[in-house]
Amino acid sequence: RDAPSVIALGQLQASTGRVVRVGGLVARVIVSEAPGAGPTVVLQDGSDTAHVWLPVNAAAIAEALAPGDLVEAIGSVEPLDDGHEVFSAGSLPRVRN
Repeated sequence: RDAPSVIALGQLQASTGRVVRVGGLVARVIVSEAPGAGPTVVLQDGSDTAHVWLPVNAAAIAEALAPGDLVEAIGSVEPLDDGHEVFSAGSLPRVRN
């Protein structure tokens, strides 16, 4: 199996359907009130902004993140009406503050 491509957030549209690795600064964390929905981390990398959806079991990791934290995520790129998002397959490791 091939390793995920490392891309900038601005390249997500051209990467629909692929598994990619992205990184950026946390802009904000959105905690969903919907049952069974995981948190969303909004990332910015200077080229664009993207929403990274995390599984429910990653809620504790997302809650520990703060704006300005540098993180990376691996996930599949899926289209939305207003842009593209990365649906993360796992957790979001903090790289450094």
